[in-house]
Amino acid sequence: MILVLIIFAIVENFAQAPVIWTVSGDSIVVREVEDFQDTSLISIKYKSMRERWTDIDRQDIFSIKLSDDNLHYLYQPLFEGDKNLDQMKLYIDGHREGYKGKTYGAFLIGFASGSLGMLLPPDNIYVAPLFPLTAVICVGKFSGKKTINFNDENFIEGYSQRRKKQNIKSAIWGGLSGLAVGVTGSFLIYGWGVK
Repeated sequence: MILVLIIFAIVENFAQAPVIWTVSGDSIVVREVEDFQDTSLISIKYKSMRERWTDIDRQDIFSIKLSDDNLHYLYQPLFEGDKNLDQMKLYIDGHREGYKGKTYGAFLIGFASGSLGMLLPPDNIYVAPLFPLTAVICVGKFSGKKTINFNDENFIEGYSQRRKKQNIKSAIWGGLSGLAVGVTGSFLIYGWGVK
């Protein structure tokens, strides 16, 4: 019963926590935000979930959603070519949508390429990291181009950038785990002695 109450308290704590959305589309869940409405401040202090105070530049913040569900937009275009607020909202929405996609394919490509190290004898195993590295580069180059059913270019740009980041990260983890399997397999297949 006590465990259920602890889990409920943790979930309730995260459910009502303020969220800072950055201009790059990342979200930061925080405990509290200090003086964000003071426009004279260059940076804004927030308390992280680990109880540490951290600064973030005001220019890097898109919006802050408080625990009472009030949403405050801090983004302002600085230069002539910058997106306006409505375009940036769509860009951030694209980023949020990009989080929802699965990255199993990128992980499997990285894992399979890392596992190719199994084909190398132990005296040539130093070449094995090139396989997953090549896979990560290819995933980064060719991922994020999936066409989604949305017409706005800002939404599509945010979505594509997030998908690319997610796929690269997943391919790196897949490559590292596949490399561990491949190197271990090489030593098991060819023996532990270097020829």
